[in-house]
Amino acid sequence: MVRVLKGRHDDETSARINNIFKTFSGYVHANYSHIMEIYNGGTLDFNLAGVPSIQQRHMRLEAVELAANSVLHAAAHIARTVGLDKLHGEIVQSWQ
Repeated sequence: MVRVLKGRHDDETSARINNIFKTFSGYVHANYSHIMEIYNGGTLDFNLAGVPSIQQRHMRLEAVELAANSVLHAAAHIARTVGLDKLHGEIVQSWQ
């Protein structure tokens, strides 16, 4: 990933990406009980529709929207970095 973003190996960028990975990997595992709500807890019944409670869906909506925006910003940055100017423009236009 660092070679794609920088065009060469860079220890500082590699360390930053590794720290982000470790942070969010721990976050996901720490929220095991919340994630398992999608899988209907300890039962063998999988909720194909995701989180079953409307109240819980509303509570998580802002986090999902923020995560989606974050993905779009990252995609735009990567597109610009690797020279995909047309794709970068399309991503930026999708925000408006």
